[in-house]
Amino acid sequence: MIDQQSTFNEEIYLIKDKPTVILSEPWEKIPDADRLLLQKILQSVKLNLASVKIIHQTSPAVAKTRCIYFGANEVKSEGLLVQAPALSQLQNDPAGKQKLWGALKQLFGL
Repeated sequence: MIDQQSTFNEEIYLIKDKPTVILSEPWEKIPDADRLLLQKILQSVKLNLASVKIIHQTSPAVAKTRCIYFGANEVKSEGLLVQAPALSQLQNDPAGKQKLWGALKQLFGL
């Protein structure tokens, strides 16, 4: 068996898992304003909706890849998981957005 990582070790050939966005509400119930906020959050870390996996789950899971969970009480960072309040709560919370930005900078190495 050929070890592909040693055969093709340039970064361009490495397939990375997509970051995951976990929403506490189903995507269909997310208002347009909250979807726009999510797009802006993702753009701040050089991502877009097509470059992430979006799932609905009522609580965060153990993260094996970089995850952002929207539905927590406050912004927390634990390894590969950043927890934040629901998008609707972040809309009018500049301090929460600032804390989220700090956590995302660490998660994505910016």
